Amino acid sequence: MELRHLRAFLALAKERNFTRASQELDLSQPALSQQIKQLEQDVGAELVIRDPTGPLRLTTSGEYLRSRAQRILNDVDEVRQTIADPEGSRQLAPLHIGHSRGFREIVLASVLALLRDTPEMGLVVEEATSGRIEKRIREGMLDVGIVHGEPSGRDIAHEELIQAPLELIVNARHAFARRERITRLKELADERFILTKTGLRSRHMIDGYFAAKDFTPKIAIEANAVETILALVRQLRSGLTVLALPKHDLFNLTGLAVVQMPEPPVDKMYLVWRAPQSSSGAAETFRSAVRERLGLPTTDSDISPKRAKESKKRRRRV
Repeated sequence: MELRHLRAFLALAKERNFTRASQELDLSQPALSQQIKQLEQDVGAELVIRDPTGPLRLTTSGEYLRSRAQRILNDVDEVRQTIADPEGSRQLAPLHIGHSRGFREIVLASVLALLRDTPEMGLVVEEATSGRIEKRIREGMLDVGIVHGEPSGRDIAHEELIQAPLELIVNARHAFARRERITRLKELADERFILTKTGLRSRHMIDGYFAAKDFTPKIAIEANAVETILALVRQLRSGLTVLALPKHDLFNLTGLAVVQMPEPPVDKMYLVWRAPQSSSGAAETFRSAVRERLGLPTTDSDISPKRAKESKKRRRRV
C-alpha cells in the first residue's frame, strides 16, 4: 500500500468525483483511476462504486478506509518529523482538541495547564457539535475532545466525565427565582422559553423530555451557544431556559437562579480520543488537566478501561 494512493483515495472520497479529485491532486484522470485500482488490489476489496448516472459512492470497505487513511498519513508525518530531529529540538506536532458547546472554560483551563507543562507544544482548538467532533476524531483530524452523550463505535475510546441534570434557569427577578423546584411542567405553560437550536444534541434531550411529559413549550428565541442563552436570560426579566450545565462554577450565573425540574433527564459528558491507537503524552496531559478541573482522578493509570466503563454508573455533578 503506497501513501500516494491513500492521498489519492482521500481526495476522491472528499470530492466524490474523479474529475474534481484529479484537479485537486494535479493528476490526469486516468492516472487517478489507476492509483485507485492499485489501492483496491492492495487491500483486496472494492473501495468505490462508479455510477455514471450519479455521484461516486464508497463501499463499506471504502468508508472504513476513509476513516483510517488520514490517521495513517498523520502518523507517518509525525514519524518522519521525529526521525528528522531525534533530539526533539523541533516544535512538537500540534495537538488538535475539539469541544462541544458548554465546555469552553474547562478546555481553556486545561489548555493553559498543557502549555505550562509543554510550552513548545502547538495547539489547535475548535468548537463544534458533538457529532462533528466524533467524526473528525475518526478521520484523524482531532486527537482528543469533550462531547455530550456517549459515542458509538470501537474506533473511539471514551471515558465518562460527569453527569448533569436538566435544570430550569431563570432571571433573578423572575417569579420562579424564589423557588427551589417546580413540581409540574404545566406551571410553565405561560412562559416563553429561550432554548438551544433544533438539531443540537442538547435540544434533542430537551424536546424528548417535554414530549415524555406531554408538555409543549412556547419558544421565543433559539441560539447555538450556552453563553448566549444565559446572557439573554440575564437581560430579560421574563427570561427562562432549560439547560444541563456540567458545573455551575464554570458559567457566569450572576443575575440568574437555578430551579430543579421534575424527574429531569441527565446529560452525560465524555472525553473522547482515537482508538485503538495509543494517544500522545500531550493528549494524556490534556485529559489529566480536564479531570483535575472536574475533581476526578488525574492520570490514565488511575482509570483502567474497566474502571472507565464502571465510572459511568454514578458520576454526578459537584
